[in-house]
Formats: sequence, structure tokens, C-alpha cells
Amino acid sequence: DRSGGLGLSLFVCDRGPTVHIRRLEDKLGIHGSPTCEIFFDNTPCEIIGERQRGLVTYVMALMNGARIGIAAQSMGIAEAAFRVARDYAASRKQFAVAIEKLPAVRDMLIDMKIAIEAGRALLYETSRIVDIEVGYAKRLETDSRLRGNDNRDKAEAKQLKNDSRKYKRYAAMLTPMSKYYCSEMCNKVAYDSIQVLGGSGYMRDYACERHARDARITTIYEGTSQLQIVAAVRGVCSGTAGKFIAELAQQQFQPELKDLLKKLAE
Repeated sequence: DRSGGLGLSLFVCDRGPTVHIRRLEDKLGIHGSPTCEIFFDNTPCEIIGERQRGLVTYVMALMNGARIGIAAQSMGIAEAAFRVARDYAASRKQFAVAIEKLPAVRDMLIDMKIAIEAGRALLYETSRIVDIEVGYAKRLETDSRLRGNDNRDKAEAKQLKNDSRKYKRYAAMLTPMSKYYCSEMCNKVAYDSIQVLGGSGYMRDYACERHARDARITTIYEGTSQLQIVAAVRGVCSGTAGKFIAELAQQQFQPELKDLLKKLAE
């Protein structure tokens, strides 16, 4: 038997008198989502799936899906923080001019918008790749023809397996990339939003302070930013990133995007 985390199994149990909620955590942010400590006192449970596959198979699969969810959450917080800053800068006047016209403020707003759109593009592409990978896996699992003796079916099954492995590698690389970039970007945009509002942003009159508090957890849960780097760097070092960029280069883009694609490849 494997020891430590590699030997963990996954269980499910019904809530009953042996399951106790000890307390609700007093958190910095995301107050709309309660976090609590649960105590199990000789609670009967049922094992899910195979023994000793709880962490390495089931939880890691859950974790990868959750990381995309956190990237999406980060995008929502960043977009909300940007809109508060944009609207405030358009209405707040200094020296008879809206502060959005001031170069320093305008540059901040532009940088925030660029960072958000970059995160959105990365998240959408990651979601597309993951959907394709899941589709291949489901077809290989459910299509009985691919397990037949017909040579054409065997050739198709082989090609599907190769494509499935390829998209699985892409998904394993892009998922932590998305989680890392979107969560770090979210924190910076939330803090920059406070900066645009100045002293008003530090007050609870505006939502900026809540965005900053809610953003902070995104670089921590479902794997810290440091763990996302470790997870993503495997794809970079193994050549997966290069192959992915090469595939992008084969796609047809509008002429004005060719220079951007070249910079991405570099």
C-alpha cells in the first residue's frame, strides 16, 4: 500500500449526529461563501471509486476544474473593480477636468483594461481546450465502435487516442497558466482600482475595498500561485508550449494580428 497523500481514498457520508460544524471562519473576504471547520466523530461513510486513487486521480481532476473556476472568478472581480474605477474617473473632476483625462490616470485605466482582456482571452482558450479534451475522453469511453476489430475503427481509435493525449497535455499546461495569470492580474487590478479612487477608494462607500478583499484569496486557494508555476513549467520545459504556439501559428488571423502572434511565439 502507498503511504502518505498518495495512499488516500475518497469517501462520501451523509450528514448526521456524528458530523459537527465546529465554527464558521472569520475571513478577510468572500463573505457570501461560508467556510467552516467540520469534525467527523466515527462517521460511517462509503468509498468512492478505487482505493488509494482519491488524491492522485479524483481530487486532482476536481482541482483542475476548480482552477478554471477560480480564473473565471478572478476575471469577474477584476472586471467589476475596473468598472468602478472607470466610472469614478469619468465623473470625478480635478481642475475642471475629469480625472480620466489626466495622463497618469488614463494610463492606469488602459493598463487595467489590457490586463483584463489578456486574461479573458487566455481563460476562453483554456476552456476551449479543456472542452475538447473532455470530449475526446468521453468518446473513447462510450463509442463501442472504437473497440471493434474493423481496421478502420482501429485506425480511428488510434488517432483519437493521440489527439486526446495531445489536448490533455495542452489542458494540463494552460489550466495553471490561466489560474496564475488571472488571479495575479485580479489582485493588481483591484488594488489599482483603489488607487484611481484615491482616498475614496479606501472607504467602504465604494466597492473597491471589497473587491480587493475578495481578490486576495484567488492566488491562494485551489493551489497557490507558486504551485501554478510548478504545474505550468512542465509543459513549457517538455515542449508542449512550443507545439501549442506552432498550432496557433497555422491558424488564419486578421492581418493586423500577425505581429501580435509573432510576439507571442517569441
